[in-house]
Amino acid sequence: MTKKKLLSVITVILGAGALVFILVMITEVRTYGEQVATGCSDKKPVHTQLIKSTSPQLKKLAQYEMLCKGAIVDQLMVFLPMPTSPSEATVFADNAALTLQEFAKNDISPLVLFEPSLTISTIVNDIHDGHYDTVLARYYDRLKTHAITDGQMGTWVLFPEANTPTWRITNPAVFQVNVTKVATLQKKSFPTSRVSILLNSRTHPDNDTTWSNGEIKSLVPYLNAIPDGLLDSFGYQGFPSQSPANSSPGYHLLKADQFLPTGIAQQAMTTLGIEKIWFNTGTYASIYTSDADKTVRQSTAQRRDILQQIVQQSRQMRDVDVSINIFAEDKTKTPESINWSYWQGSSPEKSPDAHALADFIATLQNEHIEFSLYDTL
Repeated sequence: MTKKKLLSVITVILGAGALVFILVMITEVRTYGEQVATGCSDKKPVHTQLIKSTSPQLKKLAQYEMLCKGAIVDQLMVFLPMPTSPSEATVFADNAALTLQEFAKNDISPLVLFEPSLTISTIVNDIHDGHYDTVLARYYDRLKTHAITDGQMGTWVLFPEANTPTWRITNPAVFQVNVTKVATLQKKSFPTSRVSILLNSRTHPDNDTTWSNGEIKSLVPYLNAIPDGLLDSFGYQGFPSQSPANSSPGYHLLKADQFLPTGIAQQAMTTLGIEKIWFNTGTYASIYTSDADKTVRQSTAQRRDILQQIVQQSRQMRDVDVSINIFAEDKTKTPESINWSYWQGSSPEKSPDAHALADFIATLQNEHIEFSLYDTL
């Protein structure tokens, strides 16, 4: 039946008033469909070479551009390891150069999370005590030999999540010495490259192996001894969480003003005297995936609501430029056992969760809030 004949039948059955209502509904559905198909990119056309990239992050970005029918990021998160020996300094720098060159070739700026070793329990204190000064200097020198430019370096995030138990020691004084040391080494080789840090909304004591003693409190102790002008931006992190299924007593940390409160972030920006903050956050499809009896799943509606709450939190920040990075990797097969992704396979347009993310990206575009992400094949 043609649309004209269908509307004639509807008119006879329901009358003109109902027809107007139905026409409005058809228009809204069509508009929504067009929005998720094309409305989450107001930037240039897709990067046509992403699918051929050697970088798994850039290859995955191709799927996001397929979803949004255009480019959605100028910056993309990537993880690089800090070296702990002269041989690692050479190998790690050679590998990093390949990554940076691949990003540059595709006109994407890297947001590099430069992480210390997880296997050395004393690594944070060792760096503080100068055990790796020559190794880190060698790393940057080696990187320079690959003709990497300051612009190609993008932004390097030093000792990310330092106020969590990730590297066991959460001492603010140690953190500030380490950031100053490594940032100074970076700037020696790449004077105009950008430096950032990333702190969690909840601060933990040293060696909080259960991750159960985090508190929302001032981040100023992690910031007040960092030299002026050393940092170009401040990263602020918070993620939703909840207790396993069938647990008692249970907890739910699903409101963005609980896991990403802006008060201490605003205070941090005042302390640093800089104008750019980026949120690192996300929503999960499922959590505790390694145990079927504990697994909790979130609906598309729940994820959509949390994403919109994250936008609301970004609006709370005053007199600063805000960008949002969404962590979207499927980590169900890792010890973390969380699926942060928005679709499976290579067809995001078939996933309701992907469309919720597309609407979130469209909102950011409309409000001129920069968007970046981490995901990988």
